[in-house]
Amino acid sequence: RLRLDPQVIQPTAALEGLDGFSHVWLIFDFHENTNACKAAAAVANTGGGASTVASCGNGGGGASGSATGSTGGASSRKARSRPARPFPQVRAKVHPPGLLGGSIGLFATRTPHRPNPIGLSVAKLISVQGGTLLLGGADLLDGTPILDVKPYLLHDVHPTATVPKWCEARSDASAIHSVGFTPAAAAAVAAAADAGSLRFYQDGPSAQEAIAESLQLDIRSV
Repeated sequence: RLRLDPQVIQPTAALEGLDGFSHVWLIFDFHENTNACKAAAAVANTGGGASTVASCGNGGGGASGSATGSTGGASSRKARSRPARPFPQVRAKVHPPGLLGGSIGLFATRTPHRPNPIGLSVAKLISVQGGTLLLGGADLLDGTPILDVKPYLLHDVHPTATVPKWCEARSDASAIHSVGFTPAAAAAVAAAADAGSLRFYQDGPSAQEAIAESLQLDIRSV
């Protein structure tokens, strides 16, 4: 379930007409990304903002605007000096599972370890219930902050789109055939279930089964 914050916007009015779409795009914050947490703490301590990773222009004297990682979206026709980064650079290359140990530039992947840790996911819109969206198939953690919701349009699917060979074979199958739990891990899961700490599971075996199924899908980002 996705609930709109009534302090930000009037939920019922904002969602009017969305029920005519079968799917939605969710733009979200990778809030459990450890690198992002460190960066946020550094920004809070220095008063900085989101990282600018690129600028868009026509290459001539009059730039058409700037593309930044901030949600403000302000454009500028004059190049501005970039303030010193308050935290170390993000690693430029990552190791997606499809490359079987190989590395590639992070912008060629969906890794959560990004200069601005913003994610994009498609979810099935089951129903709109007042100011709440009932969604299916969203690959998000419980409590994930949602930055924006956009309708999924037919032209979002490009029939001529291509991907590298290492992406073509990606499916729900993975090289992880089995998942085991050490006695200590199994006891910890059972204790959490018995204490009522697991919101969706009331017993240890059910929680272990869900964890195993998730890990077997190889949940690392492409």
